[in-house]
Order: sequence, then structure tokens, then C-alpha cells
Amino acid sequence: MQENTQIQAEIERITAHYAERIQHNQDQLAKQKEALRNWQMAKKHESQRISEVIDLCSKQPANDSQAAGPSVPAASPVAASLQPSLVTKASAGR
Repeated sequence: MQENTQIQAEIERITAHYAERIQHNQDQLAKQKEALRNWQMAKKHESQRISEVIDLCSKQPANDSQAAGPSVPAASPVAASLQPSLVTKASAGR
């Protein structure tokens, strides 16, 4: 009977030891999963940021045609105020 009690105590010690190891492994796994999720989110945000920059850069050539000057409708007050000075400069260059 005493030997059975000793064996049972040893089994409980071994079981507790392996339960601690299992818990430690589960804790480490949870930390690694969290780190992976954080990295994935950072990667996703960086990819979105890069996509936005690419979109902006791809739209730039369309604006290059307007680099010579903004197109202002002739009827606008801004165009009217610019036209006399353009005419004066053009006349002065002749």
C-alpha cells in the first residue's frame, strides 16, 4: 500500500511538471501569435500606404499637361485680370 502511495505521488509530481511545461508552451505560442498579428497589421498598413503613393504618382502625369499654366475660363475674373498683363508683356517684347 505504501509503495502505491509513493507511485501515485510521483505520478502527480510528473503530471504537474508536464502541465507547467505545456502552459509555458501555450503562453509562448500566444505571444508569438500576437507578434505575428501585429506584424501582419503593420504590413497591411504599409502596403496600403504604398498603394496610395503609387496611385498619387500614377496621377501626376495627367497634371503635367497643365504645368504650362492653369486653364482658367475666359469669362472668369481671374482670366480677365491676367489677360491685360499678358498682352502688355507680349507687346513689350515686340
